[in-house]
Amino acid sequence: VAVSRQETENILSHLASPRQYSLSEKYWE
Repeated sequence: VAVSRQETENILSHLASPRQYSLSEKYWE
């Protein structure tokens, strides 16, 4: 699976963002 660096940074930003945390948790579950 090829994921661009920008894509990875965006994902990490969402995971690290307190506001997006609950949404990210639901998404990954």
